[in-house]
Amino acid sequence: MICSPCNTGWKSVKLNSLFWPKRFLIVLATILFALSTTGAVWADDDRYRVENNFVIKKVEWRADKRELKVEGKGRDGHRVNVVNAFDTSQVFGQDEVEHGKWKVKAKRPLPVPCRVLATQSDGKMVERDVKNAPNDCAPKDGDNQPPVNVLPTANANANGPYMGTVGESISFDSNGSSDSNGSIASYAWTFGDGASSNEDNPSHTYHAPGTYQVILTITDNDGATGTDTTTATITDGQPPPPVNNPPTCAIDTPSGNVTITVGGSVNYSATVTDADNDPLTISWSFGGGSPASSSVVDPGNISYNSAGVFTTTLNASDGQAGCAQQTRTITVQDISPPPVVPAPDVSINSTSRNSTDMGVVPNNEGPVAEEPFVGNTTHRVMAINDLGMHCGDFDTRIASILPPFQVLLAQVVQRGATPKLLDNTQAEVVYSAVSNPNDPILNNPNVFTGVAPDGSVFKTNFWNTVAAGAYDAFYPPQVTPLAGGVMGMTDDIGLPVPNLEELYIGADGLLNSGDESLVATMHAMPGMTAPYLGNMPHVAEEFYNDKPFFVNFPFGYVAEKLNWFEGAGIPFAAFDDFGRENPYPLVRVQANVGGNTVATTDTVLPISGEASCKNCHSADVTDTPHAGAALVDLANVADQLDDPALGNLPLNVSIEYATDINILRLHDQKHNTSLESEAPVVCQRCHYTPALDLAHVGPLGPENDPVNANGRTQLTQSTMSNVMHSHHGATGLFPEIPAPIQNADGIVTNQAARVTAMEESCYQCHPGKDTQCLRGAMFNGDMLCSDCHGNMQQVGADFSQNVSPTNVGAFELTGNFYDPNDPQPRVPWANEPGCGSCHTGDVTTNQAGDAGTVVNTRDVDGNMDGIRLRQAFLTGDAKATPIVPDNNRFAENIVPASFNGTANPGAGNPQLYRVSTGHGGVMCEGCHGATHAEWPNANPMSNDNVTANQLQGHTGTIVECDTCHTNADSLSPNGSLQGLQGPHGMHAVGITSFADAKHKEKLDKDACRACHGQNGEGSVLSRTAADRDFRGIKDGGFVPKGTPVTCSECHSNKL
Repeated sequence: MICSPCNTGWKSVKLNSLFWPKRFLIVLATILFALSTTGAVWADDDRYRVENNFVIKKVEWRADKRELKVEGKGRDGHRVNVVNAFDTSQVFGQDEVEHGKWKVKAKRPLPVPCRVLATQSDGKMVERDVKNAPNDCAPKDGDNQPPVNVLPTANANANGPYMGTVGESISFDSNGSSDSNGSIASYAWTFGDGASSNEDNPSHTYHAPGTYQVILTITDNDGATGTDTTTATITDGQPPPPVNNPPTCAIDTPSGNVTITVGGSVNYSATVTDADNDPLTISWSFGGGSPASSSVVDPGNISYNSAGVFTTTLNASDGQAGCAQQTRTITVQDISPPPVVPAPDVSINSTSRNSTDMGVVPNNEGPVAEEPFVGNTTHRVMAINDLGMHCGDFDTRIASILPPFQVLLAQVVQRGATPKLLDNTQAEVVYSAVSNPNDPILNNPNVFTGVAPDGSVFKTNFWNTVAAGAYDAFYPPQVTPLAGGVMGMTDDIGLPVPNLEELYIGADGLLNSGDESLVATMHAMPGMTAPYLGNMPHVAEEFYNDKPFFVNFPFGYVAEKLNWFEGAGIPFAAFDDFGRENPYPLVRVQANVGGNTVATTDTVLPISGEASCKNCHSADVTDTPHAGAALVDLANVADQLDDPALGNLPLNVSIEYATDINILRLHDQKHNTSLESEAPVVCQRCHYTPALDLAHVGPLGPENDPVNANGRTQLTQSTMSNVMHSHHGATGLFPEIPAPIQNADGIVTNQAARVTAMEESCYQCHPGKDTQCLRGAMFNGDMLCSDCHGNMQQVGADFSQNVSPTNVGAFELTGNFYDPNDPQPRVPWANEPGCGSCHTGDVTTNQAGDAGTVVNTRDVDGNMDGIRLRQAFLTGDAKATPIVPDNNRFAENIVPASFNGTANPGAGNPQLYRVSTGHGGVMCEGCHGATHAEWPNANPMSNDNVTANQLQGHTGTIVECDTCHTNADSLSPNGSLQGLQGPHGMHAVGITSFADAKHKEKLDKDACRACHGQNGEGSVLSRTAADRDFRGIKDGGFVPKGTPVTCSECHSNKL
């Protein structure tokens, strides 16, 4: 579908607030802490001391980070101060005990202590030796230090808490106050009504009723203080009213939760008593029952005539108080549920409609028909998804993190001696659903989490959220409402996506020249016209010659000569047509030329619902590392029983419904908002993210564009990336992934611990422990999230970190993020590490070994490396700035100075991998795979590997020249250097003509050394991508996949 309502003004939105001068707020806070100035006592052994549950659990010197880290347990509400045990004037920091834990870090302490002393604000002290302390730690002992002054202990409750009446003198007693290593020098009482006394046992008279806080502070002869608090409750002298005892309730029958069939009944009886013999009001409520309520103690039989899960409640009141509510859960099942037909041994995802909406039983119908695999002789279609993973929601009734939204990219190659990329005037690209007979998901019987209790298949309730207007705010008013507006969104159709080339360039090829217009496309699921029954190929509506990327912002540019077809917004749900939770559905992408299908490729369009907020915010999940952690301070916790549709939906959907309620309630409680009453809520309406900024206009709000903001309030809040990473990273719940420790054999010895830390941090929100979003070549090489992106705090420190309701629009965009010496923070989605950040060059020129680099020693097969890095930024770089290499052989395109005469704001910086092209104009992802899933996937049967297998006959990067070239054997005629014109300066691959005429290319030996080693000994850059047979060459042999090719494969090294 295409909408071109002339010039709507959408394109003309300017985010002027982004260019406001930077404002700085410096807050200096000085907190005085009661700290002993005397030395500590050195223990004879290294056992740490425990004093009434106050303990140092761990103290460690981390030499690689030059950091002292101290962790312990203590009493909530108290503060802990950490000092050098033998020189207490050296203070390392302090922390408040929360959830029984505290932590102090000290950067670059001088000297490094041998032992530390921790003091809690109630006077308790513990100490412990520093693990891994250097030999020059100091001081070594406390012989020259005076003894520790133990804080005095105050007791204001010798005969309290205190009671009295107005006008009556009350005697306060400090008996029990003490100082174990000295004497009490003074007493100071405050009585809560403005009065005070310095007596040890004073008397005081109150003149108004109330409850007063009484504080006693004592000071010892060394100046240390101790404090205790009590209360004084003062009445007006009148006798108090009699204490009311609330009634007590108990449901006698049924004695527990009950499961019955439709038409059955449950007998109810109860015992209700009141100690004061007050008259009682009884109230029963029978969800799903008939009758629905009763006011007698024993209501008898209640019938149930419809299936579902219902709650019965019993309440009683004596007019002043009620009993604790009693409940029972009644599960009502159909009398004779239909027989369950096993799901076919096929995983295919053709529709996002729920089967009950269509009156279809998918298991009875079987899988939809697939388009035939044809073509590939005269043409190829290179097809891939853009990000390696897209996330969605199981349930959207309360909140939605992201919509069902996938992006298909495809290029049509006309094969030949000089292959040619075809445009949309020469070819058409269509997509349909397809399956992989070897899909690993078929081996897992426990993935049918999309099947409801009645056997139906649940996909999503997203379009109900659209109908409620939750996504309208992300579009200008001329386009909304999305449900029933000019775009007419209905089930199985994705969000409208503006064509950025039309929006910013237009027909004349010039940026912002005035001929631009809004052209929006919508992409549907293949089964839209006949869900679960049909599989109609749909056209990828968009074609990009050049793609603007946030061109009106300082980091923006135009990605030139992409020449790709794009299907953006395809609304895949997380479950296949039979209810399996399969994050890697396949589509069949076909190129049509002249009405004929000339090429076919299957590729993954991944979607996962494993964005697991429930791991911390659910009351129904108990088996995760941080289960219930976010519910500790929540006043009103929801669980699955609060879902009115419980029993009609898959259990995980009801759990997410309750989880979303808990998140909104916590937000409302902490930030004085009312989001729960505004459901459904899309977080990014307030917290900007480029993921939903489809028109690349930047953050909007009433302050800079009251019309087109259309409900967005993004200028007063930091971004979604900032609030999620910075907040969660500061909780202490999510462990930092440790740096890799790689031994001489290339084995990362701490990889198991690193993966566990990733699962307990990144994978608590990103999909996920089951989905394994990071699954390609990087993961195969033991690289994890933090090796490319840094830790959570570094990711969260983005350009919005200073934005707030009192600092409106204070986005930071005045510098260059890619300059490690520039404080400019990152922009999410726009500033990311690239291939060149680790692949910094070849054998002869690279940055391995430069100060701060982490060099890979060997590859996964044990081959020597020493060329590639295993961390995309320099160690010690506070903002984890991606390395920009000097040698661009393996790096992404550099943003050119201008586009058709208009300056590119981000000129000179690397383009993103996902909008870069390489050899012959083929998109980088077309040969290497999508981000986070670069080929190969370690599981040879995985859906990710299907594409490369179809294109070239084996997994991994597309390296076989005959994928596109019909004359591959002649690409290196007579062994000439003419052949070194392949991707990244390579010679032809998979052929033997390079050996003709005795290697004429040796005239430039450095061209060989770049990959084959300084002396022809081979390197990780010359590894075979598949088994190779060189036995037709003099002295040649069979070379297995992954072997570095050397000169000695056929003869002695000649370099």
